[in-house]
Amino acid sequence: MHQDYNQDPPPLDTVARIVNIFHEDTIGQEFFDTVLDLFTTFDRTNHFQDRAMFANDRTHILNSILCSFTAADTLPKIQDRIDSYFYICCRIDEYDIRVRPYYQLWSATGHNKELRQALHNFLVQIFVETKGAKPKLHINDKNQLKKMDIREHLVNITTINNEDTLLTFLVLCKLSFQSSMIVDDNQHRLRWIDVVSKLKFSQLTLQQIITTYIDYKEAFNEFTFDIPALIHLITIAHPLPNANYSPFSTFMHLVQNLSLSSEMFYEQFLDIFTLRIRNQYYYFHHVGDLLRALKSRETLFGKYFQVYSTWINEDEVWKMFLYLFENTDLSEMVQNHLVLNLAKRFPTADIDKFYHDIKSAQNRLETITSVHRESYVKVLEAIISAFVDKHRYNTRYCYPLTEQQLKQFFRLALSLSLTYNLKQPPYSLIIERLVFKTGAQSHNKIQKMQLLFEKLIDFDQNLPPTIDPALAIRDEWLNLRLHSQYPPTRFVYDRQETSRRSHRKWKTIHRRHFLTKR
Repeated sequence: MHQDYNQDPPPLDTVARIVNIFHEDTIGQEFFDTVLDLFTTFDRTNHFQDRAMFANDRTHILNSILCSFTAADTLPKIQDRIDSYFYICCRIDEYDIRVRPYYQLWSATGHNKELRQALHNFLVQIFVETKGAKPKLHINDKNQLKKMDIREHLVNITTINNEDTLLTFLVLCKLSFQSSMIVDDNQHRLRWIDVVSKLKFSQLTLQQIITTYIDYKEAFNEFTFDIPALIHLITIAHPLPNANYSPFSTFMHLVQNLSLSSEMFYEQFLDIFTLRIRNQYYYFHHVGDLLRALKSRETLFGKYFQVYSTWINEDEVWKMFLYLFENTDLSEMVQNHLVLNLAKRFPTADIDKFYHDIKSAQNRLETITSVHRESYVKVLEAIISAFVDKHRYNTRYCYPLTEQQLKQFFRLALSLSLTYNLKQPPYSLIIERLVFKTGAQSHNKIQKMQLLFEKLIDFDQNLPPTIDPALAIRDEWLNLRLHSQYPPTRFVYDRQETSRRSHRKWKTIHRRHFLTKR
């Protein structure tokens, strides 16, 4: 027993009664009622004591409690007296305020810290032995639970240094939640995020923390661990980069073991993902596997791919696009997300670099399974369309597309196409730019007409023999260019085959007054 007090005079009868009560057989509510009565009596009498005598009585009480953690006849009863021990702790704190001036250099709270540590150690022991079933509170007195302020015992746990600290944290969480359900209304009840937000750092891994919680999850049936709390733990104990193991696999495994919604988790995880993508924290293939896992949740996929395509360099984004199509079926909505974000990223790219990227995608075409090839080509065509549309007329780009480059993109797009639908982008965009932009405004009407036919013939000669050029020209384009100059003009395509090669030519049938004007 501690001897940091004066042996004379002997403690008051009330103090002696408090010291002896720990050796009695009462537990639970009955024990708490007795403790409450004795401390109420002690409070009434100690006001007449001088400060030294009061400090002596306080130390008698404190030492008797500390001894109860080691005495053979008292130790087994503590698990059913937990409420009373928390109550005594808060009363000792109050008494410390009175005795602190008397002790001067020696802190009166030193022994109370020892009491708290002994109590916490015992709580952990019972928590482990019963797999979380105990300890538990036995009283329902709202006012007394407020006075105990069990939640205050959690305040100083800001770092999880080891498993013992984690177990202390968990058992105090259980008792704090139990107390809050009695003390607080629904709006102000304790939440997991209120608890874990006090944590600033963990020397244990995220897996160790959650695995330990799951080992004792029966203790938290009424207040299960939730997503906001998991998100905070990830911020303070995020797995370190490891090329051999994806952090997203870890998160998904933990979410499943905690029986949480993976969709809600990834909604709330997006901010962490954004921050770490900006810092290039994740490995390429880990992000790729995450995006593949999210492809069945199209909206989430769009959000995550948008973040990735915004903060990662163009080469990596293009590699990711190709990676996503490897033996993977992507829904139409996912394809739309790819097009939307890639079209935003690539219009300002260097023309030669973009052509090289599309060429690399073409070279991968044979590795794409026939089931996925149509959607793969569809996305590529949409990306080319966005690029050409931005560059064909827009003068704000440093490198507008030349006719030669337009022809290169046209041939490349044709090599990708499965249907040769030339009236759809990107083919229609390129054809309109190649054929129907007839030159400077200074050209007269006849010169414009001649230039148009020259471009038509040139376009015809650049088409593969199997494609009918008449199917590529929209009537409205012709009407727009010619109808304002002359009466409607009809184009007839005539194909003559020889043994050596195919010849094509455009015949134009004009009304007589057109020939006369010419």
